[in-house]
Amino acid sequence: MSSGIAIPDEVVDAYQKVQGSERKYQWVSFKIADDAKKVVVCDKGEIGNDTPWEDFVDRALPKDDTRWAVYDFKWQTNEGQDRQKPIMISWLVIHSHFIMIKSSKIKYHLHNAF
Repeated sequence: MSSGIAIPDEVVDAYQKVQGSERKYQWVSFKIADDAKKVVVCDKGEIGNDTPWEDFVDRALPKDDTRWAVYDFKWQTNEGQDRQKPIMISWLVIHSHFIMIKSSKIKYHLHNAF
């Protein structure tokens, strides 16, 4: 991996539990480990708690650090049909210690790992 940061199986597993057949989480957030060698799971929102978007942002996306997250977004069409789709979020804080170039590489590797 060109970024030098590993994506462990537990990160992939947590992502799959947001959108896969074994759905367990409404959302999962990720960050770079303190040793800067791998991505780790930060926090998870269990299915059934139905975390509103605003609460998810407050809980999973800190104002002072970079995060990635997958959120099972639910909405209703103009025709009244319920829809849902997992969305991948890159939360990049300008004052973060994380370098933007590495961030784009991490997003690429996260996307390919899932």
